[in-house]
Amino acid sequence: MKKDDCFLLGHVAKTHGFKGEVSIKIDADDPYRYEKLDAFFVEVHGQLTPFFTTYFKLNNKGIAKVKIEGVDSEDEARILDRKSTRLNSSH
Repeated sequence: MKKDDCFLLGHVAKTHGFKGEVSIKIDADDPYRYEKLDAFFVEVHGQLTPFFTTYFKLNNKGIAKVKIEGVDSEDEARILDRKSTRLNSSH
């Protein structure tokens, strides 16, 4: 996947808890459009890497609490801290 094939969804605002959860700030006019999101991309080491969600719970301020499949600790989640999240343009 190339950056040009994606649009900016938001960014990982911070880690959330100790079990690998993160908070993602959705930068969209209608964040509720994404409340059933099951995957997104993050640029890690110059490559867009797909991440799959176990759950995605959006609050009324456009911030989602997200559990990512395979990310099970605060240290693993911290790698994503402050990184941009992207979706395929066809989403």
